[in-house]
Amino acid sequence: MKIRFLFLALVLFAGPAWSQVEPGAVGGVVNPDDNERMMVPPPVSGTAYPTLTIGEERSNFLRLGLVLNGSYNDNILAGYGPAPLSDEIYTVFPMVMLDQTTPRQHRTLSYSPGFTFYQKTTQLNAVAQNANVNWEVRMSPRLIMSVADTFAQNSNTFSQPAVSQGGIVASPTPGQNAIVIAPFANQLMNDASAQMTYQFGLNGMVGGSGETSLFNYPNLSQAPGLFDSTEYSGSGFYSRRFSLRQYLGVIDKYSYITTSPVATTTDSNAVLVFFTTYLGLHFNASILAGPQYFKSTEPGLSEPGTWEPALTVSFGWQSNRTSLSGNYSRIVTGGGGLLGAYTTDTGGITGRWVIAKTWNATAGATYYVLKNATPQLPETIPGGHTLTANGAVTHILSEHFNVQAIYQRLHQSYSGIAYLSSFPDSNQITVALTYQFSRPLGR
Repeated sequence: MKIRFLFLALVLFAGPAWSQVEPGAVGGVVNPDDNERMMVPPPVSGTAYPTLTIGEERSNFLRLGLVLNGSYNDNILAGYGPAPLSDEIYTVFPMVMLDQTTPRQHRTLSYSPGFTFYQKTTQLNAVAQNANVNWEVRMSPRLIMSVADTFAQNSNTFSQPAVSQGGIVASPTPGQNAIVIAPFANQLMNDASAQMTYQFGLNGMVGGSGETSLFNYPNLSQAPGLFDSTEYSGSGFYSRRFSLRQYLGVIDKYSYITTSPVATTTDSNAVLVFFTTYLGLHFNASILAGPQYFKSTEPGLSEPGTWEPALTVSFGWQSNRTSLSGNYSRIVTGGGGLLGAYTTDTGGITGRWVIAKTWNATAGATYYVLKNATPQLPETIPGGHTLTANGAVTHILSEHFNVQAIYQRLHQSYSGIAYLSSFPDSNQITVALTYQFSRPLGR
């Protein structure tokens, strides 16, 4: 898995790293009022809404940094013991980020290995990694290809400097994995995807994508009641621009999920009609709705498939000093640590405010409720709910240094998962010191 990621990074960034940028680069912001070039609405692209404000967005840079965190957690082994156990946590996160735009390509790379040390519970000391590669290339004036790969090791709501890098993200499309969070269990995640879009006329576009996702616990004894899963998915879409700032289309998405060591499979197919509107250059909103078919099986047990309605509503807005994004979805999901399929209601919101030149704040929350959609499978759970929330205030000390105060909360309740049966809540307070050095690329 690591070899695949490093090979992809080498291929994408083997070209000249210091090339100059010319007007009309593929990575630039597309104006909704462009009569020739169609937008790719967020429900189609699958990209997350930005959490930075307009004034904070940058491109064409090489950035090196180091984040030092000191944290206090009031329940370090949430759900595992008869009483809460607090601890102090120290983390070190070196990081490198690269963003490069050329006339035909946009390439980004980020990598952050983390080292976590516990004052009392030293058996939880661990290495965490977060890596992302994205490459978009305009193969012709109307044909665009993009590929992406994300790898994470021991990365969760408490073990990564997510708030330090811009806050949590509100995704415009529903995720396929309903993940119950095991904050301190060893885990591996890898998502690889490829997409191609073709604008065949002034107001028409088609495209398709494929994705593989891996969710793995190297030591399942650390997360009793949870399971490994692998997902393969693909989608195709048709998009029509019927006014300068309004798009209407349809998406057909299929996924196939397997679990282990208990072998189950979940097939899902959704046909969703979407509508996207752009109100100005920096606000857009989308709605997707349609029927979804799913079927879960395990050896010796197979039931007829079922249809349910699916719905997703999302928006993203930016100004010079603020940004806000959010979504709500109701879909059937599977995998991500669970057996079978679950009807899932998810809501999330993220906001950022540049208070002054040297002060900014971020806040976000996600809440989701799972209900078992395949109760015929004997080892599934009835369902439950999860709440994650975070907030941070950042003070810029100088060109290279800033300091943050961060609060994070995790609440979970799932009947049928043993380790979440008692004291499942965790609260963490962190003070983070960040050093970063940036070098502009090109002109």
